[in-house]
Amino acid sequence: MLAGVLAFSSLRPPAQGAGSAGVSSGFGTYERWSGGRATDLNDPRWAVYNQRQQTDPDWKGKMAIEFYGQVVDENERPVADVTVKFARNDLSAAGTTQSVALSDSAGRFSLTGVVGKFLGVTVEKTGYYSSKKNPFGFEYAEFSDPNFYQPDVNKPVIFRIQAKGNAEALTVRRNRYLLRADGTPQYVNLSSGRKTTGGVPTGDIMISLNRGPANSAGNFDWAVTLRAMGAGGLVESHDEFMLEAPKGGYQSEIVVRNQVGDPNYQNNNKANYYIRLADGKEYASIETEIQPKPPGDGAIKINLYLNPSGSRNLEFDPAKETHH
Repeated sequence: MLAGVLAFSSLRPPAQGAGSAGVSSGFGTYERWSGGRATDLNDPRWAVYNQRQQTDPDWKGKMAIEFYGQVVDENERPVADVTVKFARNDLSAAGTTQSVALSDSAGRFSLTGVVGKFLGVTVEKTGYYSSKKNPFGFEYAEFSDPNFYQPDVNKPVIFRIQAKGNAEALTVRRNRYLLRADGTPQYVNLSSGRKTTGGVPTGDIMISLNRGPANSAGNFDWAVTLRAMGAGGLVESHDEFMLEAPKGGYQSEIVVRNQVGDPNYQNNNKANYYIRLADGKEYASIETEIQPKPPGDGAIKINLYLNPSGSRNLEFDPAKETHH
């Protein structure tokens, strides 16, 4: 029998133990597809796919599901007793069936002995942040789908969590500042949120926008300069969780530039930075969104998380927020 051809069977429930969630089913099932994802119309599985479409309208909800995962922390160490939540699209009355498992001492978990079309997987544990970059959806019926998944017990899907630390009271501000498109410097005091234009340079950061004329497609050259004032400095961050400002590596100036014709051209920009304030004693993280697009002025949004104590600890707990 060709791999993937209709095969009815009664699923046996798997052995139950730490790290496993198994549910027996009375549905007839289809064997999982062999081979990886493919969009080539000459793939021989399309013949089987089309046959199923004609003979069984509900076949997609009867795919045998296997899933193998592992949870690791920020240091790549396995984490035990993580709650794993599964939600699979199936032929139940609700259309979705949910189940729960716990990761074992090796951080491993699995789901077997069930059927469905699509599986959603999330992980969580008290005292940890769950990464928003974790994979979520896994497709079993549509082998051309970008989320098509081929289970391999020896290659579990990796899910990441990060241990929480001791959050301190942070000053939080969310502001949007207009920027003149002719390069006029704007000075922002991050502690107070106030902006001044021209005159004697003050504040923690200078921001300026230079924008060229728009072409027929509405695109334009633009550059935004972020310059730290006084003893301050900036360093771009790619950390998902901005929990602690670095000791060093700060720059006095960062320029964000986009030119028409660049393959990665954008008419806006989102970026995160650690910043040492002008006094050289306070640290903050900022989430920025540059909006240079005409007509009129451009703008920059800044979400600020400042530790006024002088500590580099920037872990945020809304319950300890001191100012919004």
